Amino acid sequence: MSPENHSYFAIWCYVSYALGTFVVVLRLYTRLFVVTSLGVDDYFVIAATICSTGITACIPFMFNLGIGKHIIHLTVYEVNHGRKWAWYTQIIYYLALGTFPVGCDDLLSFNYFNAAFHILADMVLALLPIPVLKNLQIDPARRRGLVVIFGVTALAVAGTIAR
Repeated sequence: MSPENHSYFAIWCYVSYALGTFVVVLRLYTRLFVVTSLGVDDYFVIAATICSTGITACIPFMFNLGIGKHIIHLTVYEVNHGRKWAWYTQIIYYLALGTFPVGCDDLLSFNYFNAAFHILADMVLALLPIPVLKNLQIDPARRRGLVVIFGVTALAVAGTIAR
């Protein structure tokens, strides 16, 4: 990144941080004054915003130390202190992501669960209108037509099973 592009990158960092923080403030305002209670998810959002604030606070120092410049254009001081600030942001970054387990998820198990969940959801959606159709006071031909239309959902179940 050339030095003249630093200002655009810095502006983008600050604008995106400001927009994100504004949305969080609106969310917390709504939760506190409209819903009148905070949920567990709100506390996680607050923690994430604190981590984002920490990383954003490191940005001016990193720009002053040559972030985005090629290493041959930096002094020894800029390289050493730039690495220090990079470590600070990494610590904040890992604190922010510390709730995630190390390692990969079992993708096959997830796919089986996902398929089973979609099959169950499709079956519920196929069976849900039956009591309403039984008690609906319309002529039998229209009732059969509605049963056929809602029965098409069974094709979704069959498609999910086949997949």
